Amino acid sequence: MQLRNKAKPSPSYHCPVTVLLPVYNPGRFLRHSLDRILNQSWSNFELLIVDDGSTDASWAVISSYKDKRIRALKNDRNLGIAATLNRGLEMASGEFVARYDIDDFSRHDRMKKQLQTFDQHKDTVAVFSRGRLIDEKNRLIGWVRTPQNSQAVRWDLCFRNTLIHGSVMFRKKFVWEKLGGYQLLRTCEDYDLWSRIIRDQGHIVVLKENLVDYRIHTNSMMGKEHSEGAFTGHYETMRRIMEQNCREFMPGLLSEQQISILCSAWMDPIRADWKAFFFIQKEMLRHLKKPDQREVQKILIEQDFSLYRKCRQAHCAIPFLRALSENDPARFATLPWIRILGDKVLATLKWRSPR
Repeated sequence: MQLRNKAKPSPSYHCPVTVLLPVYNPGRFLRHSLDRILNQSWSNFELLIVDDGSTDASWAVISSYKDKRIRALKNDRNLGIAATLNRGLEMASGEFVARYDIDDFSRHDRMKKQLQTFDQHKDTVAVFSRGRLIDEKNRLIGWVRTPQNSQAVRWDLCFRNTLIHGSVMFRKKFVWEKLGGYQLLRTCEDYDLWSRIIRDQGHIVVLKENLVDYRIHTNSMMGKEHSEGAFTGHYETMRRIMEQNCREFMPGLLSEQQISILCSAWMDPIRADWKAFFFIQKEMLRHLKKPDQREVQKILIEQDFSLYRKCRQAHCAIPFLRALSENDPARFATLPWIRILGDKVLATLKWRSPR
């Protein structure tokens, strides 16, 4: 593999933050995103752009900027997101790395707020934020309801990833030197990394504020989730992460058979044993302290809606709803029925449904 621009970062250039921006045929989003990053209220950063072999005019646009904070690298060929991010981590000169995605927008004070959090919590490895969902025309279509309580984050990561990749700022030393960066996965590289950070006792913080606008469009990962069977080819990767998280985030609480039942329901709702699924979850809740339980109950509402949507797309929503009502009537009553009704109406009209 041959890569250009192999010079090491200049030791005379010091900055506390590296903004790491991978680029691959970004089209119309590129210039707008670069302008927004360069106009952040916190100005002491380097913007490290890694072009993953774009075939459009991206490199010409990047080269047109004369801001001294920009460093740009270009892969000789398309390597994929994980390898591109690892190259950026190797070259980053900042103590902290802030991930930005080219088609998302960050609030003007995002970096400032995240650095303040690191200053207040010296043991923190990564700081995330919640976010809004927007479409191709910048219209609000929903929110990413990331949990904040540490127990709730662990519960959520057992079955899905709501930590926004483009919202994170992390300590380079922990992620690159201790964990070795991103694993070379075709998908789920962020889900895998967050899981490994927490398994390695890394402390994370999720800010309550929506500091990022996460764009859903045809080529985005979240946009692809709206397509049935989008991740069929990566079933084993996602399942492996789920199962390992269940073992390590809930030690001694679940048998291998129970882990298999829970993860199978998320990966293959048509064949799920929903009765056993809800029984196991009720038993898990019994072992939580009351404050943690309240946070997890909130997450369950969001997870139930996600599962409902999976079942509806797979045409098996009735068995899911029936099993929930029979095994946990109180939880069934707390389902977000307005959102479910709206989701069904929008699907009937063949509109995209918000998350």
